[in-house]
This record gives sequence, structure tokens and C-alpha cells, in this order.
Amino acid sequence: MSALDLSAIADACEGGAPLEAPAQIIALLANPETKGMADYILQTAAEQEHDGRTVDALRAALADPADAVRRAAAFVLAGTLARREDGVAVAALIGHADPMVRLGTLNALANHALPREGTGEVVAALAAALSDADVAIRKEATWALYLLGSDGVAIDPAVPALERLLEDPATAGNAAIALSLAFHAANDATRAAALAAAPNGAVQLGAAWGAADAALRRGDLAALEAMFSEEDANVRRGLVIERGPGA
Repeated sequence: MSALDLSAIADACEGGAPLEAPAQIIALLANPETKGMADYILQTAAEQEHDGRTVDALRAALADPADAVRRAAAFVLAGTLARREDGVAVAALIGHADPMVRLGTLNALANHALPREGTGEVVAALAAALSDADVAIRKEATWALYLLGSDGVAIDPAVPALERLLEDPATAGNAAIALSLAFHAANDATRAAALAAAPNGAVQLGAAWGAADAALRRGDLAALEAMFSEEDANVRRGLVIERGPGA
């Protein structure tokens, strides 16, 4: 299928026309040259249609032989379900047996596709994902937890699993961001201070990030000013807007 054909299909979907053959578009997810447009078409169709044809096709694609298709289909499906506020369905995808489906789902959450309903189930599923054998899954789950916490969702059930991630250099920095945010949200100054004092630069950096986020959301400008003048360079670096250490 040519780029011109895909552009025409995208225009039609934008105009409200149903996607007649979603399986044909899903097959294009395996090709890096067509994946971007296929993603867009499937997302647009899934958001607008009422018969569930595209969502059903995406669910079927979770069993596709190609890893790239399963991961991309999960990404689109999870994003659609999150925007429909179906946190229970998103949580089920996070716990899917296939690591490609889990990763695609977590990619969607880590890119801000966050449901507002069923967040308890989502947090529980993310906490379980922090023990996944795949470090990419652990890191994306950590970032999704941080984003939920930053939106005001209680992520306390995931704290023990996040603390275990502090022991792994690959995940310590991002785990510290989520933990710091959780501690500050709970007004647990003792644990927040202990995290910030950890003899690990990545953890200190993450702790500062979480503290700055919490202070910003409280409107505590004095706390932010104090952090900007902190002698510890890791604290000052933690104020930089980026994805976070170890991402």
C-alpha cells in the first residue's frame, strides 16, 4: 500500500469514515516505513467508530506471529482504552502473558495515555510489572507510575517494589523519582530525606526530581528556590526537565 493510499485512508478516517479493513492496516505495523501512518489511522479509527471493528482487530493482533505487530497493536489498543477511561482493561493488558504486549501497553502509558478510572487496578498491575524479567518493561512501568503519581493518583501500593528497583543501576534513578514523589505526596518527610541522602548520584538526582515536582504542584516556590541554591549538584540537576535518569 502506497503512502498516497495511506494518506487518503487517514483523511477519510479523520472525516469520520469507518475503517473498512483494519487488519490490512495492522499488518503495516511491522514495516518501519509504514508504522507511523498505520498507528495514526488505527488510533483515529478506534477513537471514532461505534461498532468496535478496529478495537476487535487490535485485540486479535495481540496474537500475531510478528513481535513488532503485537507490540504496536498493544500500544494503540492500550491508548484507546486509556482514553476511554477503562483502567481495568488497561491493567489486564499490563499483565498480559506476552512480553511484547506488556511492553507495547507500557509504552502507551509512559507516553501519557493514562486512564482516570480504575487507577487502583492500573497501579497494582504496574507494581507487579516492576518484577518483570525485561528491564525495558520495568523502566516503562516505573515511568508510568511516576506519571500517575504526578497526576495525583496514589501509588503507595507500588512503593515496596520501587524500593527494590533502587538496587539496580539500570532502574535506580527513575525509581527514585517515583518514590520521592510518593513520599512527598504522603508528607513522609523522613523517608523523603533518607532517599535524598542515599550515597548514589542517580538516586539523589531522582529524589530531587520528585521533590521538585511535588513542590511545584503545591505551589511551594520557597522549596524550589532552596533546591536551586543547593550545593549538591545532583539536586540542581534534578530540576532539569527531561525524562529522568536511567530512562
